[in-house]
Order: sequence, then structure tokens, then C-alpha cells
Amino acid sequence: MEKYVGKEGREDAATKRCVHYLRARALPILAACGMLLFLNLYLGVFCATQLYGADLVYLNLLLAGIAGAALVVDLHRWRKLGKRICFGRALTSEEEEHFFGSRAGEYIQRERAEQELELSRRVEELEELSDYIARWSHEAKLPLAALRLMNERNTDTALQREMQDCIVRLESQVHAVMMGSKLQRPEHDVHFKKLLLSDVVRESVKNRSWEMIQAGMEVKLELGENWVYSDQRWLVYLLDQLIANAIKYRKGGEEPAKQSFGAVTEAAEQSLGAEAESPKLSFCAVAEPDGDVCLSVEDNGIGISPEDLPCIFERGYVGKALRSGDYRSTGMGLYFVKKTAGLLHIQVEAFSEEGKGTRFALRFCDLTDYLMDV
Repeated sequence: MEKYVGKEGREDAATKRCVHYLRARALPILAACGMLLFLNLYLGVFCATQLYGADLVYLNLLLAGIAGAALVVDLHRWRKLGKRICFGRALTSEEEEHFFGSRAGEYIQRERAEQELELSRRVEELEELSDYIARWSHEAKLPLAALRLMNERNTDTALQREMQDCIVRLESQVHAVMMGSKLQRPEHDVHFKKLLLSDVVRESVKNRSWEMIQAGMEVKLELGENWVYSDQRWLVYLLDQLIANAIKYRKGGEEPAKQSFGAVTEAAEQSLGAEAESPKLSFCAVAEPDGDVCLSVEDNGIGISPEDLPCIFERGYVGKALRSGDYRSTGMGLYFVKKTAGLLHIQVEAFSEEGKGTRFALRFCDLTDYLMDV
């Protein structure tokens, strides 16, 4: 029964290929049939007195044989070309001229050369832009460090707090710009090694400690002794983005009054703090039986609506809450998270319930068999 089904499937596929071929070659075949019909009419009508019927039949058979042989050869070339294209194999210059003709082959080669030249030019421009952004980021860090030192001598506590908040935000944005530019061409900037996951998470939490303290966020770590193969700098950057999202989208966070860099009265702060639930962020790592490690990053913030959840990793997507103007966002944070996760061979998923919080699940594949840098 299985053999019969397989044979029937092969016959159906062959029939479909023949139909596709006839459709692709419909005009040449119709033209050949028209010429044969015209030849028969001409010889049969105008040369009827000098031509025997047997000669006409013999001529038709001869022409039909030549046409059939040409059709079989063309079908074989067409199927061979289709297989090459189907399996994604590039054609050589000789094959292009053989399949498409010399003039068409020359045109294809000329177009390919122009495309490769344009691609090379754009890659060079991208590298120059990436280098410029990297230089700018390093230069911007110097005045920010100077501002931080000057702010430490500020005797006005309230002003010092507001300035520190601005400096931390600027430093975070400069770092995000630099890593985002490197993410466009990260081939030579990724070095996998064996990492203790708890050390990486603690480093990321330390990077965002000022913002978390200002938000009054409670952090819970349940990481255990789990090791993963990854790049520490890129993994810290990924976690930084998730922590920044948890801070930004906490309940009662980034209110319009707070968007003016802390320009809010003490009574308003107390009122907001009384109404809003204390923000929490938890990290939990679990080793799977198959050797993978799953890291959950969960908050109790405003959550994500069901219609927004499938799109949060798309470039520039901001969601319905952000389009209302309550938050300042570019929609690039989670896009970079997804792209960085792909770079590190991490599977990332988001689970959320609106009004109750969001959980990001990061699955680290077991790369022991491929990376033995222990």
C-alpha cells in the first residue's frame, strides 16, 4: 500500500511538472504547431498536383520527430534548471549561457556584477557608520564621567539626585547606541565561553542598580549553580534591556508628572507610591534534563495586551499603551533582545497577562558538544 501511494505521488508530481513546463513553453509550442499547419496547407493546396499524399505524411512525421526530440531535450534542460534553482545552487557563467543563451547570460552576469558592487558599497558605508557611532560613544563617555564626578560634589541633595538620574539615563542610552551599532555586524565581536549564569545576572543588575533603587524595585534571584556557553558582554546587554523594560513598565512608573526628570512634589510621590504595587523583578534559572538551561525574567508590571504580545519583538513596534503617549519608547529594546538572542543561540519567548506582569523565558541550548572552551 505504501509503495502504491508513493508511486501515485511520484506520478502526480511528474504530471504537475509537465503541466508547468507546457505553461512555460506555451508560446513556442503554439508557434511550432502554427508553422506546421501553415506548411501542410501550403503544400496540400498550392502543390497538390505535384505532391503525393504519402510524401506529405512522411514530411509531417519527419518534422514531428524533430520537434519531439527538441521538446524532450528542452524539457530535460528545463527540469535540470528547476532542480538547481529549487535547491538554491548558484549557476556558473557557462551554465547560464547554456540554459538562457549567450546574450541572456551576459545580461545576468552584468546585473550580478552591478549588484555585488552596490552591496559592497553599502557594506562599506555601514562599517563606516558603525565605526563613527563607536567613536562617538567612546567620546561621549568622557564628559558623562566628568559630570558624574562633579555631581558628587553637589551639596543640593535634590538637585544631585535629579542630575544623577539624567547621567545614568544618558550613559545607558550611549551604551545601547554602541551595542546596537555593533549588532549590525557582530561576526568578529562574539566570543563564546563557559559562564556562571548568576555572575552575569548580578552584573546586569548592578548596571541598572541606580534606576532600580529609584524605582523602589525588589529583586529576587534564584539562579543556583547553572553554567551556560555564551558571550558575557552580549548576554549582559540582553539582560540590561529586559531590566530596563521592567523598570519602565512597572505599575505607576513613568507617569506624565515623572517624565520631567523628577519634577514631582513629595505629596504626589507618596500618593503614587500608596496606589501602586511595589515593583518586583525575579530571575529564576532551571537546568533541564536535556542539558539546556532556562532563565525566567519576571516582573509584576503593567503587562502586555494579547493583541500586542505577538508583535513585541518586531522592529519599531510600540504597542497600544505607548501610542497613547504615556511612555517614551522607540520600540527597539525588545527588537534588540530578539536579535541578540539569535546571535547567542538563545530561544526567547514572552508570556504576559495585562495588568499582572510579564515573563521572558530564555532557553540556553547545550553547546558542550560544539564548544569545548572550559
